[in-house]
Amino acid sequence: MAVTTEPFTASRVIITSSISFDLIINRLRRQTNPQNEPVSEPFKPNKPYSEMSQAEYIQFINTKLGLSGFMYFNELEYGSWTSLLNVGEDMRMKRFIIGNPLVAITMLRHELRAALAVPVELLIRELEDGKGTEVVYLRPSDVMRVGKALEDEDLRQAAKELDEKLEALVKEITS
Repeated sequence: MAVTTEPFTASRVIITSSISFDLIINRLRRQTNPQNEPVSEPFKPNKPYSEMSQAEYIQFINTKLGLSGFMYFNELEYGSWTSLLNVGEDMRMKRFIIGNPLVAITMLRHELRAALAVPVELLIRELEDGKGTEVVYLRPSDVMRVGKALEDEDLRQAAKELDEKLEALVKEITS
């Protein structure tokens, strides 16, 4: 067994908004889940991937993309269980996984380990006493800046485009 460690530095982007938690969650869902599908399986095509052509797959993805160019994959509820363990009583906090496979592939073509950074994740937390909301994410281009990715200009450019797309979405839901 071989173990390699590749240290890197990443930026955690934190946006604080006076907008309510519920409104930000609703805006995010509208931007990433245009069909308002149930959260259980929003990303399941009607037939196996092995039976789809590339054109069918792209068409399928395009039907799932929201106005933001991202699609909803999943969400994790933190507030409901953390208070059971004496952290954040009555806290409301959710972690969303969103992405776009057609954007992700622009990075995976250059570095398969970029899959650790796509899809992206947003942590949305209600501030104390309901006085606004905090939205947090790791800047994708920073997370991908490891190993041979440091030298790949095409990968860096694709990651920067993802940064801009994510920044625009967060601005849209928090303004």
